Amino acid sequence: MLLTDDKFFNDPEFREMLKAYEEAASKGMPPFFDADDLIDIADYYRLTDQMDKAMEVAQNAIDLFPNATLPNVFMARNALQNDNLKEAEYYVSMIEAEDDPDYIYIKAELLIYQYKLEEAEKLLEAKFHELTNDDNGWFIKDVANLYLDYGEYERGYTWMMRYCDVKDDDYKELLGRALYGTWKLEECESIFTELADKYPFDKKYWKVLAEAQLSQNKFDEAINSSEYAIAIDPDDPVPHGIKASALMGKGNWEEAVKFFKTALSHAQYDCSGYIQLATCLINTNEFKEALEWLEKALKESGNAREYAGAIYHQMALCQGALGNNEEAKKLLDKAEEKGENKTDLYVARAHILQTEKQYEAADRYFNKALELSTDQMHTLIRIAISLTDCQRYKECLQLLKEKLPVIDENCTEGLSLLALCSLRLNQAEDFLYYLRLAAERNPIELRMILGAYFPENMATKDYYDFAYKQIHKSKQQ
Repeated sequence: MLLTDDKFFNDPEFREMLKAYEEAASKGMPPFFDADDLIDIADYYRLTDQMDKAMEVAQNAIDLFPNATLPNVFMARNALQNDNLKEAEYYVSMIEAEDDPDYIYIKAELLIYQYKLEEAEKLLEAKFHELTNDDNGWFIKDVANLYLDYGEYERGYTWMMRYCDVKDDDYKELLGRALYGTWKLEECESIFTELADKYPFDKKYWKVLAEAQLSQNKFDEAINSSEYAIAIDPDDPVPHGIKASALMGKGNWEEAVKFFKTALSHAQYDCSGYIQLATCLINTNEFKEALEWLEKALKESGNAREYAGAIYHQMALCQGALGNNEEAKKLLDKAEEKGENKTDLYVARAHILQTEKQYEAADRYFNKALELSTDQMHTLIRIAISLTDCQRYKECLQLLKEKLPVIDENCTEGLSLLALCSLRLNQAEDFLYYLRLAAERNPIELRMILGAYFPENMATKDYYDFAYKQIHKSKQQ
């Protein structure tokens, strides 16, 4: 469904209809509305997270109009969202008007749900060619929207390219979603910036804009956009979660914890949110509280493979930090059984061995991780962080100097770790050199790694001058 449907639900005519329905329902009177009106009301309840009311209205519509298109489409889509294909097919079979475009959409959706994409495309193409030029615009947008809802962004984008009215806001919105899904984030951001400026009180535009900015690591911009959405609807968990993720990206763990907790207080269930909150708590050394959230995530996810590996991995980190190494090792075994990334698990096992001063065994796991890794930079940084956590600054410095192409201007990661190691090893000139590079190339990483060594509100661009003066002052004493 298009984000712009919010405008329909704020229309005075719809609000009057909703009021009439709710007054009738409160008195136990039968709803004297046609099938389409009832489903508009059901959609309103669905989009405002009142699913019990939505299903009640939809069932009323089915009882009154058992063969009508939209009530059966609504129930079929709900069944698909609950992974009940058989029930969805039943509702579709009840629809009489097989030439109705909404019937074609739901038939295509059944096929897309089953990954029968070519069959769905043939069905939609056939209907498209039956339509006149006056009618095909809305059909194109609805088909594109259907594909985008199922993550088929390339197909959605291809259908949008058939549409001619590039000034249409629905077109812009769908195009923006397609661009987001195909990782054309700057173009997506530009579109949703325009829409948010045009409709400043529509929170959904601000949310998508914030997501696009967050995906580009534009953390300050994402925070700003999410704050607009929060101001419009303080009870919506999504912008709180986006702001928390942006704060997390900036290394502002304490503030991120606050906003994740706010987001989770408004959400019925969010396993990934529990895991992200636990990550922030781990970074603030609140290991026991992190374990509580991870146990909650494990329980509510039903030990689902999708999440369990990451949960067990995080739990292992907590137990290791609390000195419970044997329990940590068991949890890493469980994480591996659930399919968690072996490279990351090797680094975690190495970290535990380091805390036991089994450095040779730890280094063997580090080497295994680098050999297996499909993302060398990610693995290298994780190893470097582990080495510095265990105060093996000399080994970390040697590893990073060997692996990082520092002279390459595109080298942005790990520079702050080089600076940290140089500082801890009293290599002042090297420290200043890497500090300058880190400030120029990756100020976010710099604040996360070395922020504690500088005044709290100091801009990272001022770190070098501050450190230079401090070092030369100490030399003169």
